[in-house]
Amino acid sequence: MPAVSERPRSLFLDRARESPQIDPRDHVPNLNDPVGTVGPNAEVGSPASWHAEPWAGWPVGWDTPPMGPGWEEWSGFGYGRQDPSGYAQRVSTVSTCIDLNTSQLASFPVYGVTDNDTEALPSWSINPQPGVYADWSDFCLALGNEMYSTGEAFIWSTSRYSNLYPATFMVLPSVQMEIKPDEFGVYQYFHDGDQLRRSDVLHIRYQVMAGSLRGITPLQWLGRHLVSAAALEQYATNIALHGVQALLKNPANLNTLQREDAKRSWMNARAGNPAAPAVLSGQWEYEQLTLSPKDMAMLDLKTFDEQHIAAAFRVPPFLVGVEQPGGSLVYQNVGALTDHHWRVGLRPVAKKIATALSNWALPGGHRVEFNRDEYIRPGPGERAQYYSVMANIVDPVTGEPAMTVEEIRIAERLLPTRPRGTPSELIGANP
Repeated sequence: MPAVSERPRSLFLDRARESPQIDPRDHVPNLNDPVGTVGPNAEVGSPASWHAEPWAGWPVGWDTPPMGPGWEEWSGFGYGRQDPSGYAQRVSTVSTCIDLNTSQLASFPVYGVTDNDTEALPSWSINPQPGVYADWSDFCLALGNEMYSTGEAFIWSTSRYSNLYPATFMVLPSVQMEIKPDEFGVYQYFHDGDQLRRSDVLHIRYQVMAGSLRGITPLQWLGRHLVSAAALEQYATNIALHGVQALLKNPANLNTLQREDAKRSWMNARAGNPAAPAVLSGQWEYEQLTLSPKDMAMLDLKTFDEQHIAAAFRVPPFLVGVEQPGGSLVYQNVGALTDHHWRVGLRPVAKKIATALSNWALPGGHRVEFNRDEYIRPGPGERAQYYSVMANIVDPVTGEPAMTVEEIRIAERLLPTRPRGTPSELIGANP
C-alpha cells in the first residue's frame, strides 16, 4: 500500500531548521486577487509553499462567520442578514406568517392622540406618498414586509410642511441601504451609494443587538428549521409528482448495466403516465414500499419545523394552517385566538412603528396609535353583555349612564335612532 506522502518527513524538519525565524504571522496577508480565491499560488521554495500563510478576508462563495467586526454584512444564518439559498421563499409557512402579520397591521386605522384626547393626523395618515401607494394600507404593507423579512425598515421623507415636519414619505428597500458612521460616530445613511440627509431617514429595527447598525429578522435565528422545512416541502412535492418509492426485484444476478437499463426503462414509462398500472414480464416483481401517507410526507417533522417558524413570527400556528402543539386548540374561541395574536405578536411591532413615527413626524406631545378594535372585537354575546354593564353604570351626580343607547348604536355601526339632518344639510354643515 503506498504511503500517504512520499515526501520524507526530514525534508520539513530540514527546512524548519534552515529558517527558524520564519513566522507566518509576520507576512503580509495574501489578497483575494483574483476575486474568489485565496490569492496567487506561492513560488516553490518560498515560505508560503510549505506552511500556512495568512490571507485577507473570505473568498466569494465560502460560508462566512456570523459574528465579529462587520458581522452584519456577512451572509449565511446565525446573525447574518442575507438568505443566499432562498430558503425563506421556498418555505410557504414563512411567507404565510409574514403575510398574516403585515395584512393585519395594514388593516388597523391610525389616529392621533394628544394627552388623552384623540385628534386628526396630517394627510400622510391617508396616503404617505400619492403616486407610490394607493392608501395608508399600501404603505403599511411595504413597511411590515421590510420589518419581518429583513429585520428593519427605512422610511425616507420626500417633502416637508412649513413647520419642517415630514409631509410625504415612502419605504426604501433595505437591501439598497448602507449605514456608515462618520468621524464623530454619527450614523449616515446611503441609498445605492447616494448619501441621504440623516433627518430625512427614519430607521426602524425589528430586533436590536448592541453594536449592530442593522436590524435583525426572525429569519436569522430560524436557519436550521428553514433548511429542514424546505427539504421536506421538496420531498413531499417529489412524492406528489413521481409517486411513492418502490422496488423492482429480479432473482437473476444482473450486472450494473442491466440494472441501470431496467431502472431507466421503468422511469421513462412512468414519466408518460405515473398512474398507469405496472406491466411486468419474465421474473420481474414490483414491490411498493409500505409507508402511510403521513409517514411518506414526514408530516411530524414538517409540522415541528412549521410550529417553530410560526413561533418565531409570534403567530398562533392555527392561524396559518399548522397544527397546534399538543394536537388541540387551547383557545376557547376565535376571539381569544386573535386577542392572543395581537397581544403577543402584533402589539409590540405596532407600538414600535407608532412610537418611531410619532417622534419623527409629529411635534412633542402628539403621538400615533393603531386602532386594533376590529381585529380583537369579541362576539355579539360578549359585546351585548359589556354594553349592558356600561349602561347600568350611572353617574351619581348627573344621572347619565356610562354609555347611552345612541353611543352603543354608534359603536356597533348601526343607523341612528333619530335623524341627524338631510343629506343637503349635512353636506353644507360646518365641521
